[in-house]
Amino acid sequence: MTRHVLIFSLGPVQGFIAEARRAADLYAGSRMLSELAQAAARAIGGELILPHSLDSSDTPNKLTVIVTDPRSAAQAAETAARECWQGLAQAALGEDRLPQGGDFNDIWQRQLERHLEFTWAAAEIQGDNYIQAYRDAANALDARKRTRTFAQSQEDGPKDSLSGRRSAMREKIAMRDVKAYWKQVADRHPTKVKADEYLDALGVMKRFFEPRQPFPSVSTVAASGFLARVDKPEFETLLRDLKEKIQALGLYETHNSGFDFWPYDGDTLFAETYTPQRLKNSYHLEQADPRPALAALERLYKAAGSRPSPYYAILRMDGDQMGKHLSDCRNEQVHRKLSARLARFTQQVRDLFAVKPPLGYLIYAGGDDVLALLPLDSVLTVTDKIEQAYRDAFQGWPNEALPLNEDGQRIPFTISAGIAIVHHLYPLDAALEAAREAEHAAKNAYGRNAVCVALLKRSGEPLQVGGKWCIDDLESGTLGLVADVKEHFAKKRLSSKFAYEVAAEAQVVSGIEGAAQPTLKRLLERHKTDALRKVELDDLLQSLPVWAGAHNDVAPKIIHRQPDCREKKDETPQGLAELGRWLVLARFIAQEETNDHSTAD
Repeated sequence: MTRHVLIFSLGPVQGFIAEARRAADLYAGSRMLSELAQAAARAIGGELILPHSLDSSDTPNKLTVIVTDPRSAAQAAETAARECWQGLAQAALGEDRLPQGGDFNDIWQRQLERHLEFTWAAAEIQGDNYIQAYRDAANALDARKRTRTFAQSQEDGPKDSLSGRRSAMREKIAMRDVKAYWKQVADRHPTKVKADEYLDALGVMKRFFEPRQPFPSVSTVAASGFLARVDKPEFETLLRDLKEKIQALGLYETHNSGFDFWPYDGDTLFAETYTPQRLKNSYHLEQADPRPALAALERLYKAAGSRPSPYYAILRMDGDQMGKHLSDCRNEQVHRKLSARLARFTQQVRDLFAVKPPLGYLIYAGGDDVLALLPLDSVLTVTDKIEQAYRDAFQGWPNEALPLNEDGQRIPFTISAGIAIVHHLYPLDAALEAAREAEHAAKNAYGRNAVCVALLKRSGEPLQVGGKWCIDDLESGTLGLVADVKEHFAKKRLSSKFAYEVAAEAQVVSGIEGAAQPTLKRLLERHKTDALRKVELDDLLQSLPVWAGAHNDVAPKIIHRQPDCREKKDETPQGLAELGRWLVLARFIAQEETNDHSTAD
């Protein structure tokens, strides 16, 4: 029988996942898409190429299979995905979770039916030329996606809180009636919905999705490093006292922290939570006295010698030019081997996040994509380990099997990362966008095989910094060097002013050839303390100039706007300035870990 390569894609993906007010919304969107893809993959039949198998719970939204009847296979996959979608919708509604009179059913059905998108393309395998059929199918799919069909849809009345584009679920259209409707829902389900939230059908599905393990809030992610520090016998009495005071307040348990001893949300570990207004807004407590709980928390802070950092990180990672690697495989066997290598990588990522206590919280790992939430004290280590896992997955891949770029050079398997560091009260949708933009900058502004970090502080200017993973002539990569310098700041071996003075002087000396090394030496000598050993000073004197020089070729050039509105690129090497920004980032992470805010940002 004739064999065809079928590529089947379901969506939308990015928009659906990113419509989130809570981390649980983000996780639910990812899980639902994976379940839809799993259902489609099981129904599609044939020989599965990508993903390598269905053993993983994170199935990518694009499937590549070999089938004999592509139209029937695609129709079976779409039918199965739609049935799964309806099942998720009914599970979300449950037994009378929401009032369903008036306009409710019409809005619900309209939004469910119009949401999913399915595209597919197939090409016949001529003889043994599998890869040409794959290229033809991939090109056809790309062309089909560029010619999207838009169905007219009227979304009237007050809009939902997650997307701001679709009608909020309701029984009556008047704003006062919608407010009353969602106040009633919030009173029934205070852990799921706030009184000022209005959800559409998709938002309801996310909010009432029931994963096997509750996903932590961003406040819990931020506080998880502190929880790991107090997970010791000497803190048991203080923790028990704090839990008793929280229980007396009437705060509900969430059991989502990943730490068996702490059943409450991480928000309860921040002193600013214990104000009447915050307790009213977050926990619907009108007349609670937070003073006993706050006093118990302060006693825990004092015994631990630290407080939880209110900042956390969103990590996005994506393989570089994976489409090129897939389309340039020589044959079906190589394609399958590449798929198996990707499966090995994603399994290593899942194993990394499965340890106890948790290093972070994984949203998704499938193919060459990773999305995770991390506390500040593990973000550098975990990101570095994931990049190493990607390199390990493709270790030994034949050089002759790598595709060529426009210059005739082999394209290795590399991955890029975008990290957004934000306050736990910062809007999640904006934080996700910052991480996406950082990933985009890593691939474009820093030339792939790179990491870019966006730091969004509650006060002061935002900071963006990036660079390649590895630095020639140095054993440590970029994130390893950041971690080393961060440790020097945390242990007060370097004055905090060192970072800011390097960043400031870089603006003056960057255009002077050979100025980086003497500038760094002078500033190191000025800002080192007696705690910095000579061997550590010598290491910094050797590594920092090399680090700065490595950034000269990859740091984005400064763009100046001319009086006639034309843009002019400043070709002055920016390596020292980029190093200064990395040092400022290292100092920020150190001060958050040690609660040392003696130097203003």
